[in-house]
Amino acid sequence: MKSKLFISLILSTCVLTTTFAQRKVLVEQFTNSGCPPCAGNTPLVAAYVNSNLNTVLMLSYHTKYPYLDSMYYENSFQADQRVAYYNGGGVPNSIVDGNYFSGNLVPSISTTIPARAAIAPKYAVVFATNNLNNSTVNVDVIFQSLDAMNQTESLSARVVVAEKNVLKSSYVCCAGANIETEYPWVVRKMLPDENGTTLVNTQLNGVDNVSLSWTANNFKDLTEMRIVAFVQNTVTKEVYQTEISNPINVTAVNEIKHNQDNLFKVFPTIAKDYINFQINKIEDNSQIKIMDVLGNIIYSQNINASFSGKLQSISTSNFQNGIYIVLLGNETGAETNKIIINK
Repeated sequence: MKSKLFISLILSTCVLTTTFAQRKVLVEQFTNSGCPPCAGNTPLVAAYVNSNLNTVLMLSYHTKYPYLDSMYYENSFQADQRVAYYNGGGVPNSIVDGNYFSGNLVPSISTTIPARAAIAPKYAVVFATNNLNNSTVNVDVIFQSLDAMNQTESLSARVVVAEKNVLKSSYVCCAGANIETEYPWVVRKMLPDENGTTLVNTQLNGVDNVSLSWTANNFKDLTEMRIVAFVQNTVTKEVYQTEISNPINVTAVNEIKHNQDNLFKVFPTIAKDYINFQINKIEDNSQIKIMDVLGNIIYSQNINASFSGKLQSISTSNFQNGIYIVLLGNETGAETNKIIINK
């Protein structure tokens, strides 16, 4: 939930606006480890995505055609369901944001992705929790509507566990038959299933909190686990926004170190009447700022050494329901927390 951002507070509004107002485009890649054309296509799409993760993300579904594919058999039902959702087609095939583009993306990827990324997202997607305990991933994702028209739509929150990089050498018995030596962004599981979770609070600024857990199987390397969450219109298939998170490997040692490093605590995570915060370490010329997902400053206060260790409360009476970023810092650095206002 917490991350250190070594940025100037003078620039924080601009930086956070870019972070939370920026659309992240989703490329859903249909591929096969025995398909020769896939070897000349999927790695090029992945190379572009991996170099532009601030604007585009990727999920790869391995199909049962044209050749046997071990990754398909490890998640065959959901792969088939996703193929059927988009009415089939051959491989390789790239689908951009559900209905924006379908086909061979490689020739136009450098223009198609930026053009789509320039369109404002209709949703905000924020990971409140994402941790990995042994092989079990626990995730809480917050979905906030940014468009009043969302209330008339049928929307699903989809959460996908992917393995960012899978080596062909990890399949000793049944390695793929094409020339690829590694496979990018392999979908391991859609949570809770391929249908996702129906969003209920789709009115402007409405918030849905989706909590899911899954014990990983078929993973070759748990350090390559990534969680991708997105909002999709179930009728038009348009993807409204996508976000990614790298699970935190939870251990007692890591938790102790993390708590010692925290500059401040903010609670409750889901607030109704008050936001409480306690500052453990005061830096010179520091400020508390609260921003919405578009980077607008809702609250700002200068703080000094007298705040150290004391519990402070802020009324939420002037806050709308939604996701907010609480930032503590000065011109040399800052730490942030995410909260939800739900009155």
